[in-house]
Amino acid sequence: MRPMAGSTVERYRIALGPDGTGANGFDRAGLGTNVGGGANPHGTQNSFHVWKDLGHPSVTITGGPAEMSEGSTASFTLTANPAPSTPLALTVDVTDSGDFATAGQSGSRTVSIGLDGTGSFTVTTVDDSTVEPNGAITAAVQVGSGYTVGWPSSAAVTVLSHDNPPVPGGDNQGIRLHALPYPPFRTEVEVTEGISLMPKLVSTPDRDAMSMVFTSVQRGDFIEKLFRSHPFGRRDSTWRGYRVIEEVDDKGVLHTRSTTLIPTATKIERIRLGGFDVLNTVDDDIDEPDGMVRTVARIPDFGNNGFTTNSVTYFMRDNDPTVVSLVRVSLGTETVATGEAIAFTVSLGRALVAGEVIDVPLLIAGKVSTDDYTLSVTGGTGATLSGTATLMPTLRFSGAGAQTATLELVPAASSVGKQYHIALGPDGDSANGFDRSGLGTNVGGGADPHATQTSFDVEVTPAQQASEPMPPELSLSSGTGGTEGAAVEFTLSAAPAPSAPLEVTLTVSQSGDHVGSGEIGQRTVTVTASGSVTVSIPTVDDEVDEADGTVTASLAAGSSGYTVGGLSSLTVEVVDNDEAVLPLSVVSSCVSEELMGTAERLYERHRHRPPEYAENWFSVLVAFGVRSPSEWTADSRTISPMTSASARQRGWGRFATALQCLEDASREVEPVVSIAGGDGVPEGSAARFTLSASPSPTAPLQVSVTVTASGAFGISTGSQTVTVPVSGSATFTVVTEDDDADEPDGGVTATVAAGAGYTLGAASAVTVAVSDDDPSPGESVVSITGGDGVPEGDGASF
Repeated sequence: MRPMAGSTVERYRIALGPDGTGANGFDRAGLGTNVGGGANPHGTQNSFHVWKDLGHPSVTITGGPAEMSEGSTASFTLTANPAPSTPLALTVDVTDSGDFATAGQSGSRTVSIGLDGTGSFTVTTVDDSTVEPNGAITAAVQVGSGYTVGWPSSAAVTVLSHDNPPVPGGDNQGIRLHALPYPPFRTEVEVTEGISLMPKLVSTPDRDAMSMVFTSVQRGDFIEKLFRSHPFGRRDSTWRGYRVIEEVDDKGVLHTRSTTLIPTATKIERIRLGGFDVLNTVDDDIDEPDGMVRTVARIPDFGNNGFTTNSVTYFMRDNDPTVVSLVRVSLGTETVATGEAIAFTVSLGRALVAGEVIDVPLLIAGKVSTDDYTLSVTGGTGATLSGTATLMPTLRFSGAGAQTATLELVPAASSVGKQYHIALGPDGDSANGFDRSGLGTNVGGGADPHATQTSFDVEVTPAQQASEPMPPELSLSSGTGGTEGAAVEFTLSAAPAPSAPLEVTLTVSQSGDHVGSGEIGQRTVTVTASGSVTVSIPTVDDEVDEADGTVTASLAAGSSGYTVGGLSSLTVEVVDNDEAVLPLSVVSSCVSEELMGTAERLYERHRHRPPEYAENWFSVLVAFGVRSPSEWTADSRTISPMTSASARQRGWGRFATALQCLEDASREVEPVVSIAGGDGVPEGSAARFTLSASPSPTAPLQVSVTVTASGAFGISTGSQTVTVPVSGSATFTVVTEDDDADEPDGGVTATVAAGAGYTLGAASAVTVAVSDDDPSPGESVVSITGGDGVPEGDGASF
């Protein structure tokens, strides 16, 4: 369009006709449109204005930030080009697509542009507690006198809703995902592992026929089982039997008991409204990084020919502490010379991931001051040291890969004759505790000190004594347990490393019956010039249900050539991998011979067909106790026992009844309780014991334990009650007294007494050694000091 030269019109509006059958409408009679559905004008891109150049400035608008959380302030800037010669007042229309703007902030307002050509205004929003979709604040310049409206004439700032439904701590989480074609709506909830997550699709009845896409994603390893419910009884082969979790970094497929493994990494599943997932998370006693579980409902938005995505994100908080240990690097001597570095490592039970921080409190004790030594970090990823001007410094681990730090304490000459006690702070919120306020630890479950590897002592001698040869000191520096059938390992370390191969006597013992008799007892182990050797002890995979056990390796003092350090005994755990088997009499009372024969016959009929035909009947026989999962060789899957619920779902009434009988009987089997002891301790430390119940009790189990002692270490003896939780394991300690009397070494023995609701296992009593740490009468403590400095030629005094 080109205005005529003589036109007196100052402003033109060029537009599409309106929708409908009006005089100029898109649907009026006489138009030649013949496409299906006709034609309609765009909702916003339907007109523009043009002004005759009268020298008026052109006004545009911008807004920011692009996105903000509710409760924040949106800012808008108006720009006039060229700048006006006098202040310019114009009208701006503010709209709120949701319910975020503060009262009085939306609607028309007058904004002034100054002589610099700019003007601005803000729109505040409300931080409410309403769960609602995201929205936007939009400001549009209106037509007025003395200016023209340029482009862009409007600006929008997205407002993000960050309100979550009320979430009672520790409860199972049910979240409703609304199947409405509105802007994306996302909910975030922080929960602790061990609860059930239950996202459910809901909507109005008129949308119940729509087809949804419902998927779940996790980062970490928190989900134990996934069940899917369809209220309309639909069992579509496109989803039945599949359990699909897509991990963020390493995609893989998991499956439930009656599952055919699929080769693809993800599976999109369509369900109808009202369907829901139950994602059972595991309270697993495993320290791991926090993670995330997200369920997404992708809902067809037919109006925009796309999808609206509503989601709930569960931020999974691990509740298991990260264990911190402190070990001296060189175990060769209990003395060092002035100027000689005392090296030690502080290690975490796992490597940290990005964003994680653990602050480890340290303690430097003894008759020392901060002027007597220097302390520094000499190695380790993400390790920094603070508070070195005090006797309670803090070691920080932060960031991806942080796990182990090496530190060196170097005594000064003023330390001669002094003994250093280098230790981790205690558990708890005491002045230097792991849980005290002010530390920056942010991992789920926090951090705890190791049960035994927490401290060491060293004495400082004059420098000239450092050259005296010392025999190697032997210690069991580490050990690795495992599941029965796999070997357990112990590592022996000699410091300093021997100059020639060194023969060492090692004694192996066990609680339980997981190690063959030929592996128990004394053996000779050779430590090479490398300074360490790993000893492997095989265990037996026996398919016998029994309590977990332990294997203990102990060093015996040699006749010559080495000494035994403080870590002279180490115990590792062996986990039983066999399911509890019901007595034959119980099986016979629940499963008739005719029903057992029917199951055998149906399995034999299908066993030579593809695996999916035979697996259900094989799982029935596993539940009946006449087949073992290890006998399944058709493919690589693990077959679990058929449950009564699964049989009932298939319509197998008689089998469901028999399986229900077996399940009820299994809950009545009394758990077998066994006991294991920790490493030996010096007087003043607590002896550690662990009770294990197999199978795990269905409710907390009260177990009676009798404590006896040998030696005079102030041990409280007698009977006490220990509660074993449904996890099947409980630890308790017995405190010893640190006196000043020289006395023989002794021990503390814990014996499981017979009681109601449980039976005694093979390992019903265990002893933890207690060593005396006081010098014998008459022993002298010899030290040496130097006199004043002298000029050359004079005698030196000591």
